[in-house]
Amino acid sequence: MKTFLRSRVIELSNRMGGAYLWNRLVGGNIKILIYHGVNDGGAAKGVKNYYGFNLSKTLFEKHIRILRKNCNIIRFDDLVTGKNLSDKKTNVLLTFDDGYENNYLHAFEILKEFDLSAVYALPTAFINEQKPLWNDCIEFIVDNTSKRQGQLPDGSIVEFVQENRYGFFRKVMRHCVQCHPLERENIIQKLSEDLEVDFSAKEIFKEPDCRPLNANQLKEMLNAGLAEFASHSVHHYLMGKLSKKVNKTEIEASKTVIENLLGVSCRIFVLPGGSCNQTLPDQVFSGGYDYIMTSAKRNVHSGNKILHRYGVMNCHYADNFKDYICGPVHGLLHLKNELLANPWRKNGDYNE
Repeated sequence: MKTFLRSRVIELSNRMGGAYLWNRLVGGNIKILIYHGVNDGGAAKGVKNYYGFNLSKTLFEKHIRILRKNCNIIRFDDLVTGKNLSDKKTNVLLTFDDGYENNYLHAFEILKEFDLSAVYALPTAFINEQKPLWNDCIEFIVDNTSKRQGQLPDGSIVEFVQENRYGFFRKVMRHCVQCHPLERENIIQKLSEDLEVDFSAKEIFKEPDCRPLNANQLKEMLNAGLAEFASHSVHHYLMGKLSKKVNKTEIEASKTVIENLLGVSCRIFVLPGGSCNQTLPDQVFSGGYDYIMTSAKRNVHSGNKILHRYGVMNCHYADNFKDYICGPVHGLLHLKNELLANPWRKNGDYNE
């Protein structure tokens, strides 16, 4: 009921010019948006895209048209220097996490049409070593097993009627988020053996939306002047749970790979899953980065070194998305959350 009422209020607000009035009232805010995958719009099967991180290219293009009409879309350097910022509209910086090839195939083609830049966060084991992302491994295993039941990491057995398959997937994902990150690989390997599914990169990359960006695509995006590349660590571990020694490797090795591959400085470190602890920011800055991006929903200011971001999901349809970015309904909710919430995700909740 709450969601229904909010939708009706947003619809009414948009009809009455709510976004325009909100911009006039609080114009000049800066929001950084997080996208993940942008697919061709085909229907997802099984547990694929269960959490809604991937958008269709049609919806993404609608988002861009809404932003161009109602906001001021900026480059990362605009945020750094404070130049080209609007004081009458919400300023928006686009970012993409995880380095999926569909960022190039679908999102970049749309952005290039409008001469828009974005920041792309790359987990280097995925990009450079062709190691599939862990969540894609779990999706692939659960969707491709012919077994009629599965064993959860806690030892309990789940029968695979369709509804229970979703529940099984959720519980495995939750366990992999809550466990120590270095245990995750063994959990996924055991899941593969129990469910008798080969989850090699060759098999997983048969699915177009699981493939990483390649070097040629990255260089084309860079040479077009429409991309800034950030580190998203090496293995996409939830780093708030790791030792300083392991984090040091994740921070420094990923920066080296990106800089050697592209021949440019890597200035930004994007926290996987938004997971952080008290010592990690200092480690990142000591590792040669100038900026850290989080997953906390808060506005930022030019000159900030720690940059919070708003996640965008496939549930953000046109009216909802417009209000989410520059409308009064979500604007008031974000303001309340900004006053009350801790911006750091210490427990690594699965919300990239």
